Amino acid sequence: MRARIPLHSNENTARVQLATAFNLMRDLLAEVAPRLGRVTGRTYPAIGRRTT
Repeated sequence: MRARIPLHSNENTARVQLATAFNLMRDLLAEVAPRLGRVTGRTYPAIGRRTT
C-alpha cells in the first residue's frame, strides 16, 4: 500500500494529519483483510494465513 499525504508545514499539525491517516489506513485494513480469504482466483495467501 502506498499513500502520498501532503502534510502541513507546522510540525504539530503535520503529526495530527499523519496520525489520522495511519488510523484510517488501519481501519480500512481491518475491514478489508477478513474479506481476502473469500477472494477466488488469487495465487497468494491471504494476510495472516499460512501456506500449506
